[in-house]
Amino acid sequence: RLNGPGRTVLVVGRVGRLVAGWARSRAADVALALGLAVHAQIEIWWPAVALGGADSGGVKVVLVPTALAATLPLAWRRRFPFAVLCVVIGALSAQALLTVPVDGMSGLVALVVAVYSVAAHAERTRALAGLALALVAGAALIANDLADLPFDVFVIGAPWLAGYALRAARLRARELETLTAELASEREERARLAVAAERTRIARELHDVVAHSVSTMVVQAEAGDALLVEHPQRAGEAFVAIQTTGRQALTEMRRLLGLLRQGDRELALVPQPSMVRLEDLIARVREAGLAVELDVEGPTRPLPPGLDLSAYRIVHE
Repeated sequence: RLNGPGRTVLVVGRVGRLVAGWARSRAADVALALGLAVHAQIEIWWPAVALGGADSGGVKVVLVPTALAATLPLAWRRRFPFAVLCVVIGALSAQALLTVPVDGMSGLVALVVAVYSVAAHAERTRALAGLALALVAGAALIANDLADLPFDVFVIGAPWLAGYALRAARLRARELETLTAELASEREERARLAVAAERTRIARELHDVVAHSVSTMVVQAEAGDALLVEHPQRAGEAFVAIQTTGRQALTEMRRLLGLLRQGDRELALVPQPSMVRLEDLIARVREAGLAVELDVEGPTRPLPPGLDLSAYRIVHE
């Protein structure tokens, strides 16, 4: 269990890790978007270097902006996954409709990343809408060559399923973390209530010890006073019993007060008063000089806690 400052340090540490993780993921997305954008421009302007082949003949005035529109928005793929997917699909569709696309990998990679992102970071409705949009757009672009349809479904469906599975696992992990935090809080609350109840019980025990010891000392003092003239020896025994009882009461009070002064972690659970400990109670009273007899009839058996404590209190009084 953590105290106030400990919980503060834990929360600050978690926030720091979240911020650091967000910064790393944000930097990775920006690097991915810039890398794909640069590679797409190399495919457009220097196809022999990037593709090892000749120029596709596409209109560069169309290819350049559409390539940038299909790659740079990936820097926001975690925050606006559905919007990024729409922009990427729109850019690739415009490129295919207005000119001859470059036979490269930049556009395909951008589409795969956008489809994966919408499944991994968007809510379920938007994730399904993004999948449908990608499948319809892909089917429309290859309408003249249906033989590529299975490949198109695989290229879109596989990353979407991977992203959706990752999102489901992440949500389960978050739920488990929340449940763990709730259980820890409930456990701490139960421990706090248990400590408070134990402190109350010790305070009650202290009251009983004082009341019982003082009562015994008063009885002995009255007996000693009555015997002081005619039986001084027996009166002396009564006063000795008063001293013994007082010392025992002081010792018990110090022990109980020491328990009350301890912190929550060090608070020891002293034995609960019980009929099982009745012999100890009678022995203390006998040591104080009172003649007490205990008569037990029948076999002993366990009692309910409430009844057991009540019976002990009655005998104690």
